[in-house]
Amino acid sequence: MKAKLPSGILLPKNMHFLLQPPVLFTMVVIFLGTHSSQAQTTRQDSLKLKRDSTRKSLQDSIFQLDEVEVSTGYQTLPKERATGSFEVIDQKLFNRNISTNVLDRLDGLFAGATFGLNSRNPLNDRRYFYPSEPYMIQVRGQNTFNGEFRPLIVLDDVIYEGDVRNLNPNDVKEIYLLKDASATSIWGTRAGNGVLVIRTKRPESGQDTRIGLSSNFTLTEKPNLFALPEMSSSDFIDYEHSLFNRGYYDNTINDTWSYPTISPVVELLDRIRKHTLDSAKTWEQINAFRHIDVRSDYMKYIYRPQMRQQYAIDLSGGTPQSGYLISAGFDKNLNQLVTSDDRRLTLRSVVNLQPLKRLQIQSTISYAKSTANSNGTQSPVAYGTLYSGGGKTFWPYLQLADANGNPLVVDAVTYRKSYRDSAGYGHLLNWDYIPLKELDKNKEVANLQDLLLNVSANYRFGASWTVKANYAYELTNTQIEDWTGLGSYAMRETINIYSQWNSRAVTKRPIPLGDQINYLYEKIKASTFRMQVNFEQEWDSQHQLSAIAGAERRETSTTQNGYTMYGYNWDNLSYQPVDFAGTYPLLNMPYGGQRINNSSEFFMESLLDRYLSAYANAAYTYHRRYTISASGRQDASNIFGQHSNQRWTPLWSSGLAWKLSDEDFYHCGLLPYLKLRMTYGYSGQSVNSQSAIPVIYHQGSSFLTGLPYASITSPPNPGLRWQKTGILNAGIDFNSRNNRLSGSVEWYTKHAVDLISQGPTDPTTGFSSVTLNSASITGHGLDITLNSNNIKNKFFDWQSAILFNYNKDVVKKYYYKPSYARDYVYSGTTVNPVKGKDLRALFAFPFAGLEHETGDPLGYLNGEISKNYRSMLLGPMENLKYMGSSIPLSNATLRNTFTYRKLSLSFSIQAKLGYSFFREGFNDYAAAVYWDGHKDYATRWQQPGDEAFTNVPSVAYPLNYYRSEFYKKSDALVVKGDHIRVQDIALSYMIDDIPYIRSLQINAYINNLNILLWRANKLGIDPVYGDALPAPRTFSMGIHANF
Repeated sequence: MKAKLPSGILLPKNMHFLLQPPVLFTMVVIFLGTHSSQAQTTRQDSLKLKRDSTRKSLQDSIFQLDEVEVSTGYQTLPKERATGSFEVIDQKLFNRNISTNVLDRLDGLFAGATFGLNSRNPLNDRRYFYPSEPYMIQVRGQNTFNGEFRPLIVLDDVIYEGDVRNLNPNDVKEIYLLKDASATSIWGTRAGNGVLVIRTKRPESGQDTRIGLSSNFTLTEKPNLFALPEMSSSDFIDYEHSLFNRGYYDNTINDTWSYPTISPVVELLDRIRKHTLDSAKTWEQINAFRHIDVRSDYMKYIYRPQMRQQYAIDLSGGTPQSGYLISAGFDKNLNQLVTSDDRRLTLRSVVNLQPLKRLQIQSTISYAKSTANSNGTQSPVAYGTLYSGGGKTFWPYLQLADANGNPLVVDAVTYRKSYRDSAGYGHLLNWDYIPLKELDKNKEVANLQDLLLNVSANYRFGASWTVKANYAYELTNTQIEDWTGLGSYAMRETINIYSQWNSRAVTKRPIPLGDQINYLYEKIKASTFRMQVNFEQEWDSQHQLSAIAGAERRETSTTQNGYTMYGYNWDNLSYQPVDFAGTYPLLNMPYGGQRINNSSEFFMESLLDRYLSAYANAAYTYHRRYTISASGRQDASNIFGQHSNQRWTPLWSSGLAWKLSDEDFYHCGLLPYLKLRMTYGYSGQSVNSQSAIPVIYHQGSSFLTGLPYASITSPPNPGLRWQKTGILNAGIDFNSRNNRLSGSVEWYTKHAVDLISQGPTDPTTGFSSVTLNSASITGHGLDITLNSNNIKNKFFDWQSAILFNYNKDVVKKYYYKPSYARDYVYSGTTVNPVKGKDLRALFAFPFAGLEHETGDPLGYLNGEISKNYRSMLLGPMENLKYMGSSIPLSNATLRNTFTYRKLSLSFSIQAKLGYSFFREGFNDYAAAVYWDGHKDYATRWQQPGDEAFTNVPSVAYPLNYYRSEFYKKSDALVVKGDHIRVQDIALSYMIDDIPYIRSLQINAYINNLNILLWRANKLGIDPVYGDALPAPRTFSMGIHANF
């Protein structure tokens, strides 16, 4: 028997219906637009039908379209009927990368999204809780000069204010990227940079009990410090010797005012000159330094391989009227610095209830607790953090330990050793710095707790109407405790500097003996309440209408406070008060005085943001072929101007879609599915760092007078309004015969207006510039996604995915102009607004080679070759040469996946094209003044004729700052960044025939391979890292079991 429902009835997802068939019967269901599914069952069975992927459609024997849904956070709709631009990452693809970080798993999976390296700095593990080092992700470029440039993060339909890195990747089910205005405008003024929608795992009603277990282990190699282009110890000593012979160090050696630190070689050379040491034996000691490289000690004693462990378990089940899911995760990580580790615990509970036939209730409670330990901020141990005073770093032949591993005194500190040993007549605290003995004398502990509550209720009226209410509450507490112990050099130096003494004893210690504790506490509270009405109806199989309308109120409050305690005693938890208002002489001077730094003594900040919104969205489809959509949203905020039309800003979008392949005149057999779509609309962005009213910052007592004071940080701006971005998007979706090739091509153009930026103002107001809605950016780009099934048979499968995006952002309007040409030259990827140029434009001074007689760098001034470095640097920007963009304009990823039976192997190749960057070079001024050398010293100009094979200038004396600065900012150091690299390799094996185990999957993953297949520069520089440290290779193993 075959049962047939009345024609024209569209069955909603998860719909239940009752039939009275014979005892044994066969049911055939035709899924619209695809194929049929057939099952044989009995009356007693609970029948669930799903698409039969092996059968062809009854209507079209050559084409099959997978059902894909997309979520905007407000509604879920079939991608077939969507007009906007969406990217979908399912759980399988998301889990290809084994990482404890959600965002790390997304790199290279989206067309139109680019990821940066801000969260991957191997030199510094103190990054977990610091907003100054955020993750770097951009969607289709950047649409603002100030404010947030990352996409809005939406977690389970609600804006997530916490750090995405705190989420457990094992809880994630799927991720959607919303890119154009039609997709993002429903989120209003916070969606100008795109929207990343994260959907976590949910229980299903009636599901049998299931258990999932997973365990991952990741090992990352030590960072290779020798990859840094440092000046060798031998070259550094030669340069010091040359400067010494010219008298460069004489003033420093004879300085008895500030007693600046000098290097051991200069100290020995001075003693040779004064005949206090034997010259021959001293030179033996100096030459021994040539074979020492401090990076060896750092690699041996400070860095270690990073080890990350991740464990997760989830339990789910339910009844016909309910479902539950409980999950827990635990991460334990040893980071690359020996002083750094972190742990994370996550708990999550989801409950679905259906107390009434038409009522569904869902509640989610999530909790995360993270603890990160690292060395204290006043006692950094990472390579490159030693500070010798006066801006100096350290000499490369420094040693942390002797040949037997015994810790050594390091003299790369603020004051010279001869002064430290004699000051205070021996009554001061020991002033030696022994880094390897102080690793446990300071510590920073950062604790974070994140609590998330999300409750929603859906009530269905009839077959078409649904009312939904949603309330979400988020509480994030961060507490950072920075301890500097009395056993640390930093604490002892601070006490000594302020101490007062005579020949018999220390007479006064304004900073008492004991430890120092700095506390920072931050609390973020966010609440959202939303009421929404959904409508979905189909008439006569010809008309489909889906619409939503609702209102939302959101409030976010941020509170910060901090304080400092001196003389802290851990035994009795006491501290001693300090006079921050008085002034004290430094280093026992008989005159002058300075107050104790009270920047961390006590502070309190509080921010409150309120948003009120009304929104609507509708999409109408005719004949399953033509779709028109529209959305609108009104947002209001408490931070904007006095005019109501600026406080309430409408944002809207509209879209069209045409399924061309369903037309009678369409007869292209190669592309049985072809869909055209176009959207236009506005999304927005707020900047909560600005206000329509004057902002007055009360800063306690003045450092000079000791009296309370306040400063106006921002003048009134009653015209302040939202930043808006208009986006036109046109796309094509296609599938070839038998899904051999599928994908989409999208072109877009955008115009960001009313952007917050600096502008000139009347200087008599007390401000040199003001922040206004005065700038604009235009941009355009192309996103391409291609998926191909190259080989597919019973035993072997080969699939490929190609992602490509091109984006170019150009400054259309910007009024603030720096004073000098040199102020336009940046060595990184800084936003560099110049009208008519790339948003992150790269400028350099044109380089005319080296002078034959002197080896001096040559440039151009007024069209003529010149050595007038000062005039070139301080002249107009017309002295500069535009070098293009400092970030890639094009990004591409090729991912190949090979599957043989149950074994799968995949690898990714990434390309970044269309950009340039500044590399470092030898700077004689920086090497002498700051001990910041570079290996290019070995290839410098030394005699006439050398200019034929080198661009590295000669060493000049006397030192010329403008000469060195010109070369540093010239196009002689600009390098093309285009390159192609093998990024990662993934291997997995699925076992599904073990008794009592539904499935068992074993994964292996290697990341940061750093294998360059091609690069445009011939210098051997990896453009991703430039002169910075390359990310070490990462090896991961994981196992996931379902019961």
